[in-house]
Amino acid sequence: MHRQKVIRLWILVAGAIVPLAVLALVLGLTDHHWGPRDTSEVPTWRAVVAISLIGVGLALETVGIVRTVRARRLGSAWRSATAVLTGKERKRLLKQVRGQQVTDPDRLPLARDLADSLVAQRHFLFVWLGVALTAVAQPILSSPHSDHLVTNLVAGFNVALFAVGTPLVIREVRRAQRFLRQNPLPEAAERPPVP
Repeated sequence: MHRQKVIRLWILVAGAIVPLAVLALVLGLTDHHWGPRDTSEVPTWRAVVAISLIGVGLALETVGIVRTVRARRLGSAWRSATAVLTGKERKRLLKQVRGQQVTDPDRLPLARDLADSLVAQRHFLFVWLGVALTAVAQPILSSPHSDHLVTNLVAGFNVALFAVGTPLVIREVRRAQRFLRQNPLPEAAERPPVP
């Protein structure tokens, strides 16, 4: 099961990267047809704003990666107990974590593992915001008279993705935290409180 999941992941990554690489190549080859480039310098204030956004973006990405590593969730999805589950079984567990189905006591450790993975997603929001800020800085850093349709589209797409995706991730994290609070492991529930 692990090998099949890794293969599926690589197919998914290749399926996403190859079309983007082809699009970038086509846009790069046809770029000279969009009109002459203005080689005038970018105003200082724009350069300062863009470089500041890039710096903040890189700092946020670093914070997100460090927090994810500290949460020990980076790359652990493939070593997780839920990695061997089928898609149907995983969806059933996800419904339990979301409170859409009654929790199966026999599957509680697996459901808690899945909930832990969902809670760890909150650290990825820092990375996501950093990428969005870096993308926004690109059109600002471009020459004011150049045609930067592609950089504007990339920046707009990243900002829209962050704006739409953030509330969804936060909702999933809150549901998972609520599930973990409401469903402690049996041995943790039986332990007397520490004075």
